[in-house]
Amino acid sequence: MPTCDPDKFVNREKELAYIKDKITRLVNGQPFAPHERVVHFVGPSGIGKTCLLEKCYEISDIEPRCVPILIQLELLGSGQEEFTNSFLAKVYEKFCTYKRISVEKQDGRTRKQFVSHLYRMFNVHGKNQIIVLFLDEINVPQRKELQDIEENLLEELVHSNRLVILITAGRSYPMLNDFALRPSSANTFVLRAFDEKTTGEQLEKLKPGSALIASKILELGGGVPGNNTKLAEHVVGEPPQMPNELQAVQSLLADVKGEIEDRFHAVIEAICILQEFFPEEAFPLVKNHPDLGEQWDESRFKEIFPELKQVQIGPGALISWDREKRSWRFDEPTRALFERELRMRDPELWRKLHCTAYQMYKQWGEELNSQLYRARAEYHQQSLQLAGFDIQACG
Repeated sequence: MPTCDPDKFVNREKELAYIKDKITRLVNGQPFAPHERVVHFVGPSGIGKTCLLEKCYEISDIEPRCVPILIQLELLGSGQEEFTNSFLAKVYEKFCTYKRISVEKQDGRTRKQFVSHLYRMFNVHGKNQIIVLFLDEINVPQRKELQDIEENLLEELVHSNRLVILITAGRSYPMLNDFALRPSSANTFVLRAFDEKTTGEQLEKLKPGSALIASKILELGGGVPGNNTKLAEHVVGEPPQMPNELQAVQSLLADVKGEIEDRFHAVIEAICILQEFFPEEAFPLVKNHPDLGEQWDESRFKEIFPELKQVQIGPGALISWDREKRSWRFDEPTRALFERELRMRDPELWRKLHCTAYQMYKQWGEELNSQLYRARAEYHQQSLQLAGFDIQACG
């Protein structure tokens, strides 16, 4: 069942046009190299990855020569063996269901025999048809699980069948080994938050007339389509207005906090002003939070940090390692939401935390002659100044 209402879908014209063009050109007999038939959509939580996949599925579904198969990886089993077997079984089941073929029980078959049977099904019942395989939440499987489904199906399928298209969506770039399957600048689309114009278009579809306060919704929701959808529920009246902005933002945060143990809430609030960090950079902020304070020493934070890394927001991690930045990062919409709510509810605490970060990075930048720390100090300085706080008052 679709999770998104296609009538309320907006934007992503470039991505949709790219997929439609690939399908059309394959239908017309134009060949593509394996790596040209692989597409990756990447973006943070709430950005609309699943909705985009469903929209692409809809495009392929109306083309008579297409056989779309959408697999939600977060719903499969855990553990390399169980995950791979579940994945192969689900691909087989979805293919048979779409082609209206009876699904045979695979009891007694080895995995190798089952994969051979699956290829035969594709070659016989999918001959001269374009198989579009959608993999949602590609970042959820463990590295070995992902490599296992790559070695057992994806690699051979993309290379041996010139009519196969693979489309993935996830919060991070999929760690695939085969050259044709790897993300590259040519086959990867990083999904961005909406601007005011697009936010207004989405609001108008969600609640006619509410586009008039698109700038306010953008300010409160950060342009994240999922946030826009929820905030639209708080818009009332003609002309449209949002009577309680803090309550609206807190309703967004409540949904997020519901997935996180209470004991982590204050810790996350203390360090949500950091866009990237190491544990030793977060500790001074935790110590300055009134709900934590003196009972928190450095060893206690380092002790809880491994648990914090295991926290899930939906199918993805709250905190993950950023290979490019070489540091830990929050899921950005979640971090921004925590900070936005804190700044609205307790501006003095928000100021205190930014001041602490500014002074820490400024000192380290001078002592270590580090441009990285100087840049981070400048970020916190600008955050305070844009909010109307005098940086000198941090002293």
